[in-house]
Amino acid sequence: MKFSYKNFYLDFLIDFKAGGEIYSGTNVRFVGQGLHKMTTEPTSGLGFESQGRESLTVTGVDREGNAMTKTLDATEIPGFWGAYQQLSDRFIYDASFIKFRQLSLGYRIPEGFLSKTPIRSANISIVARNLFLLLTNLDNVDPESNYSNANAQGLDYFGVPQTRSFGFNLKVTF
Repeated sequence: MKFSYKNFYLDFLIDFKAGGEIYSGTNVRFVGQGLHKMTTEPTSGLGFESQGRESLTVTGVDREGNAMTKTLDATEIPGFWGAYQQLSDRFIYDASFIKFRQLSLGYRIPEGFLSKTPIRSANISIVARNLFLLLTNLDNVDPESNYSNANAQGLDYFGVPQTRSFGFNLKVTF
């Protein structure tokens, strides 16, 4: 989308992906090691209620199918998260996202200012790329990260997010 006012212009690009799934090995390891925010902050749902690292109340059924509730103390909690990380379906996320992909702010130098030079037109601008995610369903991970540089879509394992870059652009026409 492009906007202009007098000699100034603003250009930006918002990119999105709708659909798809991604398995996050990054979040599996974070949970198993107690580093994910769900292991450190008060959480409820998914069959447990956590008060951070102090206590964790788990509801479910025993081997005979009887309903049960158990409160784990601080010494038992790491074992719970270690076992929880093995529930691979808990780490499959919607891969949809919306990203603020590019922003350019520029100025067109007036032709009258260039009339006594061989330059017919000149633009100067500041450009920024891969600025930030506007919407994602995935914690701690760039939804575009991949497990490998091959066609391994839908797998993440400590992927490196795209690099944010800032630059300067000068366009001159003779």
